[in-house]
Amino acid sequence: MTGDCLGLFGGIGNINGQIAESGKVMLLAANGVIASNNEAGGICGNLSVGEIYGCSFTGTVKGTEAGGISGNAGQYTKISQCFFAGDVQGKYNAAGICGYSPFRVIDHCISIAAVTSDEHCAGIVNSGYYGTTNCYFNNDVYDVKEEEEGKGGRSTLQLTSPDFFEKLIKDEGFNPDIWTKKANDKETGIAYYPSLGENNAVGVKYTTGLLFERTDNATPTYGQDITFNAKALVNFATDGQPISATDGQPISAEDTEGSFEIRIGDTPVVSAADFKNGIATYKAQTVGETIFTLVYTGTNSSFFPEQTTKDLTVNINPALLTVEGKGIAGGTYGNKLRELKVTRLTAKLGTEPIDGTWQIQSDDDKVPYVGDSETYTATFIPTEHPEYYQTLTAQVKLEISKAIAPKIQDLDLKYSWAAKGEKAVQIPGLPEDLGETTMEVIMLDNSMNVLAADPDIKYSEGKLLFTLGENTMDDIGEHAIVSVQLRSKNYNDIVFGITITRTAKADREDTPDPDAFDMTFTVSGNDLAAQITTDRTDVEFSFDGTDWGQTKSTGVGHNEKVIAQIRYAETDDYNASPAVSKTWNSGHGPLNRHDRVEPTCQAEGSIEYWTCDVCGLYFASADGSKSITATEIVLPKTDHSWAEGYLSDMTGHWHKCGVCGITSNTEKHASGGAATTERAEICTICGYEIAPKKPAASNDDDDDDDDDSSQASNTDQKATGAATPPAATATPATPGVVKPSVIPVPPTTPAADENSKEDAAKPSGEAQDTQESSGEAPQEERIDSMTAQTSDSQESGTEQITETSGKGTNAGRVAAAAAAGAVVVGGGGAAVYVTMIKGKFKFK
Repeated sequence: MTGDCLGLFGGIGNINGQIAESGKVMLLAANGVIASNNEAGGICGNLSVGEIYGCSFTGTVKGTEAGGISGNAGQYTKISQCFFAGDVQGKYNAAGICGYSPFRVIDHCISIAAVTSDEHCAGIVNSGYYGTTNCYFNNDVYDVKEEEEGKGGRSTLQLTSPDFFEKLIKDEGFNPDIWTKKANDKETGIAYYPSLGENNAVGVKYTTGLLFERTDNATPTYGQDITFNAKALVNFATDGQPISATDGQPISAEDTEGSFEIRIGDTPVVSAADFKNGIATYKAQTVGETIFTLVYTGTNSSFFPEQTTKDLTVNINPALLTVEGKGIAGGTYGNKLRELKVTRLTAKLGTEPIDGTWQIQSDDDKVPYVGDSETYTATFIPTEHPEYYQTLTAQVKLEISKAIAPKIQDLDLKYSWAAKGEKAVQIPGLPEDLGETTMEVIMLDNSMNVLAADPDIKYSEGKLLFTLGENTMDDIGEHAIVSVQLRSKNYNDIVFGITITRTAKADREDTPDPDAFDMTFTVSGNDLAAQITTDRTDVEFSFDGTDWGQTKSTGVGHNEKVIAQIRYAETDDYNASPAVSKTWNSGHGPLNRHDRVEPTCQAEGSIEYWTCDVCGLYFASADGSKSITATEIVLPKTDHSWAEGYLSDMTGHWHKCGVCGITSNTEKHASGGAATTERAEICTICGYEIAPKKPAASNDDDDDDDDDSSQASNTDQKATGAATPPAATATPATPGVVKPSVIPVPPTTPAADENSKEDAAKPSGEAQDTQESSGEAPQEERIDSMTAQTSDSQESGTEQITETSGKGTNAGRVAAAAAAGAVVVGGGGAAVYVTMIKGKFKFK
């Protein structure tokens, strides 16, 4: 519709430029394009005197003074309970409801308008300091400073929220008899503004998504706090495209009606109560690449589905531990370095002590001696999850105590009465690693002079040295008794006695060659036995230095020192000779070999190793020369071997592990562009066809002509269904102006559906009769109410509105018309009754 001072009504209360009596337009819904060289409004161009109540207009309004409902409004006017959605373009003044009014005459109105003007713009009305009462506009579509318009701006999310609508009805004075709020459609993603009747609801498309990120880029470590930022975003669209601000970036609104939770796998690690303004902190309890899943439960949300998730992968490093204390590695002589117990060290994560043990790592089997003053490095081994921590070491000093010495049997030495001079006797069973050793004679009984007058008893390299006295046959059977104490570096003091007896037999001065005998170990089940082997037949054997005889074997324990002694046996002519001894370690017998097991992405592996079934020790070699711990045999799991190609379906795409068959997390498809008639919509990552090509558009048109084609408009629009509003004329938008997406909602009342079905099934004459019988006007009295579609230019035609006037009014006629849904316009002695019938206005 184009011309001067235009709207559905050019002017109300103004006839040929003269103020007339007050008129009232109420409960009217229309859409289209209004273009004027002067004032322009969706309902009225110039509201001089009168009221517009409960009316809505959807479309485009252009003029020098342009408003979504009225171009301007005088002092004795009122615009109340009205709604506008669309474009408003004014030369001097433009606003969502009324282009200009210097009076406070507008209340309880809502505008979803993109407003542009060469001079003055407003969300509701350009009114100077007078303002409005309880009016709101969409400041996503038209952004204005709040203080400039009484803080009436609201976001798309607020305006389409059921809570906001409930507040309008309960607290703001919006009339619940005419206002409604169609429920947002979560499945199709359409949110609805408050509207004057559900059939007139205006919707806006939207998508939902989650923002899930960390608040910093530093790589966290185990035990540190990881702070997450989470938002549930609703992205509103216009004409199928995201609403854009002046910088071209999408505008998103944050939904706060649902609740957040963060999970690792299926285990919740951050609850809804832990979130404060979308921020939550998690103390890292894992190491490596950890997938966190944000879960947004939208049960109470007006926009989100029941549950929405988003993953975030965070690489968490092992924690850096600190050590407190000065370490001491203690033990008795004979323990290897790795067997020493480390004390006085504490490993801490921050201020929290971590359970574990310290161990000196040594590649050899070194046995430290008593008094070792070297410094060694100890490594901390956590009791649980050692992989969670970085390697921690500390320097330690040794405190080695003396070992318990083996019990040395008293020596019973026999010498012929004629023997004399210095003697050297090996002490059987004496450890070979005594270290520096001194001897003290603590008791000597030589009353019979078996020993020399000054015996000078000494110790040297495992032997006892003493000197025999000069005796006669009368001294046969006499003896000397000596008690000595050996004080060594590595063992506790050793005390033993010596009895030296003079005999009639001669003494053997020599001893068997130590190389003349050896020892072997045999295994029977779990039992070990030591066996002395020698080719000599003139000797006897002992394992304890007391029981001598021909028994060459004895049972022994695992990893035990075994002392074997041998001496010349007593004969008729000679006493038994002094003994010689050798010491062996029994070891473990044959060890069980365990083959190397390669690790996989499902299970840990192990190195090749050997075990003793008796004592349970682990060894790195078959000879048992190097013992190892249980943790040292473990090979950690490998990473998954993801296939290069993707598997996919309509939900997304993923990789599959070629070893275990597990699948990675599903990723959403990345669209390469919407489907067209030329190509399908394809995922740019995996090649999956998201949507097929669109079919070619049909050119079939409905050629039925309206019966009243000679009336108001140059070209009538074809009705597509009962009471369906005519489509708005497409008008190029001013650059930079954001248009809200308008989605007309078809009628849903059963009566309207039934009338449409009956009319379609009847001849045209019968359909006309039906209209008359139902209280509707015949088709020949209809006029087009909406946009005149021009074929040449806006000036080529003007919409003509014809009234049937002169019909008298009375209270009954007006009440009946209003009850039937008619709009009553007029004053004085006349009235015009306007009814919309199938997209057309009927005047009576």
